[in-house]
Amino acid sequence: KASQEFPPRYANRLLGEIEVRNGYYHRAYPYFKREGQFPDARRSRERAVNMLLRNDKFDELQVLLKNPAYEELISLRVRLDIATHQKDWLEVAKLLPFERFSNFHVPMAIIAGITAIVWAALLFRLGQISPWLSRTSFLCLLALFAGMLSTIPTVFLVIVEDTYVGYQPDGDLIRMLAFFIGGVGLREEFCKLLFFLPFAIYFAKQGEERDAFIVASFVGLGFAAEENIGYFSQSLALAAPARFLTANFFHIALTGMGGLYLCRALRRSSYNDFFYIFGIMIVVHGLYNTLLSLPQSDVGPFFAMTVFILLSMHYFRELYSMSVRTVPTYSLSFLFVSGLCLILSGLIIFQASQIGLSAGLLLITPEVIGSVVIVFMFFREFNEALVP
Repeated sequence: KASQEFPPRYANRLLGEIEVRNGYYHRAYPYFKREGQFPDARRSRERAVNMLLRNDKFDELQVLLKNPAYEELISLRVRLDIATHQKDWLEVAKLLPFERFSNFHVPMAIIAGITAIVWAALLFRLGQISPWLSRTSFLCLLALFAGMLSTIPTVFLVIVEDTYVGYQPDGDLIRMLAFFIGGVGLREEFCKLLFFLPFAIYFAKQGEERDAFIVASFVGLGFAAEENIGYFSQSLALAAPARFLTANFFHIALTGMGGLYLCRALRRSSYNDFFYIFGIMIVVHGLYNTLLSLPQSDVGPFFAMTVFILLSMHYFRELYSMSVRTVPTYSLSFLFVSGLCLILSGLIIFQASQIGLSAGLLLITPEVIGSVVIVFMFFREFNEALVP
């Protein structure tokens, strides 16, 4: 009946969904297109467009989108995909910022915002920035937004690399190292430091190293905060505790170290130490991602956490070696625990609203248990006595 001149409603939609479930997207497209002839079959028209995108049938897609019934489906994402296929990089650069910030999932953005606020408060305390309404505080806020914006050229480079190289990790250790070091690590660390460069020029002329260190760390925090929204959406926010403890600080530490040495290089007009540290940053970033991505490996995550802990220890050693200000302070441990509890509370509320409290707790508990070692590492590095 679906092949009749006037098929019953939903007959072609059903056949199309069956083909999609079997992974035959090229077979599903004609069914969705035929079903899309019904005026109220917007969902089928969306599926038809999606099938062409999945099969890289961009010439056919452009013809289809000329149909008035499909005009409303020309979204930013579709336009971006077409521009990428045509290698119109100027158009990609124009569309990418709007597409990037138009698809925020509000609950995920709220949870990501909470994690960023907690780390911002911790960085203010670590940097001994006082008062809160000061020039350095304003620079930290600007650096946070700069870090968020640095994700745009990063994604642009991802699109370009995927177009010309197209490699994805396949389990081979050497190729994975090349991908994560020469691809992921290089582009992310380069883009973050590029957006820190105006701050580095400022601090090279005036200001303290501790302030430069913290402002650079805020660029890393901004990058992680924007990146978190996507990761939280993919995991229904289950990744929030782990990313709060690891990925957030990972970007903070890498960008903080790179930014500090960039300021020193500009101030001294000597770049050897900076390029040395920048190379180490890229390798550490790529090695960490590689170890986490090793397929069916029990030791990969263990060594990844070892890399993370060593990086964290070096960050704190560098920070504590700088001059200490005599300003009113508050407990790092208290702020850290309070922030972690706030994140867990928000996660529990969200999961309870989605799948129920009991099921949500069952999903969250393993994530929390797996983060205990990192929690103790931070307590050790905060170096605060538990009693007066």
